[in-house]
Amino acid sequence: MENSKIKHIFHEFVQRFELYLGCVLFLAMMVLLTIQVCSRYLGNAITWTEELSCIMLVWMSYLGFAGAITSRKHLRIDAFINSRSFKVKKILLIVSNVINALFSAALIVPMYRVIVTFHASAAASPILRIPKAVSFSILPFSMVLVIIRTVQECIRLSKEEEKALGLGKPTFDVDALEREYLDRVRKEKEGAQA
Repeated sequence: MENSKIKHIFHEFVQRFELYLGCVLFLAMMVLLTIQVCSRYLGNAITWTEELSCIMLVWMSYLGFAGAITSRKHLRIDAFINSRSFKVKKILLIVSNVINALFSAALIVPMYRVIVTFHASAAASPILRIPKAVSFSILPFSMVLVIIRTVQECIRLSKEEEKALGLGKPTFDVDALEREYLDRVRKEKEGAQA
């Protein structure tokens, strides 16, 4: 029992690690920028926090690109796709994902060249002297991750039935919250009547 729970947690982490890492980066960025604002207010600005926050923002954004695919939150216009039959809709969603993967694959080599150029020139950030090759290493990595997540999404789409095809879980499931509230109210009324 305990072993299966650990496997489930590990599997969940592997399937969504970019989202978790993005959340950690966001929280760290928020703390750093709060420290910077407070230090500026006190008259002794800490300047390196802004530089580190900018690097974190780049990493968070590119990890979010892959994370959006995993949670089906990437941008797309569904009006045309939703007006098609089930089989056509499934094909269009898969073709859309394949195009996304091909676009990401086309970006890997140019992004890698940018990193090699930064490394060769020993370019670094002005204050913390973080090598720009390290700062921008997320670019090709995230494109590879996007390809992996897109392939996973295509496999998931190919197995889905008509009712669930291409649907993602809402960030806030308002209907579930309403059902929970109404159940609680009903139970309170039943408890008061008994």
